[in-house]
Amino acid sequence: MLEWGELGSGPGQFDLVHGVAVDRDRRVYVGDRTNNRIQIFTENGDFIEEWPDISDPVGVFIDENDGVWVISARLNRILKYSSAGELQYYLGAYGGTRGGFAGGLSRPHQLDVDEEGNLYIASWDGGWMDKFVPRPDADPSKLIGRSLVLPN
Repeated sequence: MLEWGELGSGPGQFDLVHGVAVDRDRRVYVGDRTNNRIQIFTENGDFIEEWPDISDPVGVFIDENDGVWVISARLNRILKYSSAGELQYYLGAYGGTRGGFAGGLSRPHQLDVDEEGNLYIASWDGGWMDKFVPRPDADPSKLIGRSLVLPN
């Protein structure tokens, strides 16, 4: 067994780990929720880099093209980053305590994708689920799709 990190806000330190995912090159992406960042490590715990200023990252997921999907609970968004840390786009907006409107989220906390590419998002504040169904003509690069790799 291997473990790394300690309490703090410096490289390799954590305040509240709340999500983890591993890409096909075995880089480990860690959502450091209270420090508002994603930290990236080798599989042996060596610090590679951090992506700062990601508000309240509660979930991290990697797709088959190494796109990095981050759930930002505070922003009520699902953010997509390139593997180089560049924000590509996002979906969602604050929807009140009962959704309020189509696509409205309230502190999203978990997601999953079924075999048809439907995206399910669980919101923490309000107690409901959202299901997003991709349009037939949707740009595949903007879908999480069946290629999402969820942590075990």
